[in-house]
Amino acid sequence: MRSFQDATVLVTGASSGIGEAFVRNLAGRGANLILVARSADKLEQLAQTLSQQHNVRIDCFPLDLTVADSPETLFEQVNSVNLSVDVLVNNAGIGYWGNFTEGELRNFQQMIDLNVRAVVSLSHLFLPTMIQRRNGGIINVSSVVGFQPIPYGSVYVGTKAFVLHYSESLWGECRKHGVTITALCPSTTNTNFFQVAIPDERKREMRMQKTSKTRSPDFVVEVGLNAFLHGKNLVIPGLASYLSAHVSQLSLVFARRLTVTFAGSIFDPDK
Repeated sequence: MRSFQDATVLVTGASSGIGEAFVRNLAGRGANLILVARSADKLEQLAQTLSQQHNVRIDCFPLDLTVADSPETLFEQVNSVNLSVDVLVNNAGIGYWGNFTEGELRNFQQMIDLNVRAVVSLSHLFLPTMIQRRNGGIINVSSVVGFQPIPYGSVYVGTKAFVLHYSESLWGECRKHGVTITALCPSTTNTNFFQVAIPDERKREMRMQKTSKTRSPDFVVEVGLNAFLHGKNLVIPGLASYLSAHVSQLSLVFARRLTVTFAGSIFDPDK
């Protein structure tokens, strides 16, 4: 795939943050879009603005992907209006940070449903047509935290590690069919992620003070889309983030317990 011009791209979590940045960037590249998120009003407003600016087709499907069978519902709705997806962007995701035993089980289950189950289900539904056409592919939004274990983010980190390894494994299966699977692994990005992940304002401010640098969603998306067009299996936006991810991998080989302990000291919500 050489460009997104006239391609049909489905983006989940499209109403804000990295998802919205995907939508705006792709519309500027001439892609027709399928937007998925829970907020119908936000999707319709975004679609109206971008379709007029860029003269592209944008269809909206308000849907909560944490609900059982919602990926199947989306697949049926897309097919019912004769849309064929060239590229799937599995961006929708949520996170919760804090002590595992103090967290609510339903929040962890919801995280797994959205970050893992929906990604696998949507990929399984839309990928066969891409393979049949020998074109297109999937961008799965993972995270640099998927490269190492991090205390106080155990479930979220686990889901992102899954997405990372799942995506690269799938890349190995699909490349011979002319289909690209790219794992996009950003570091801390300037979105409202931590407002949900850490509801307590004091703890959230303490956590953000430990973050050396945040990336803009526009930067993350630009790097991710270009990597996909070049057939990359993995991309980590930003040199510092790239080096950090790979250093963490090396340190886990030689001093796994020390690395986990150090990560815990950074992410401990009470310090």
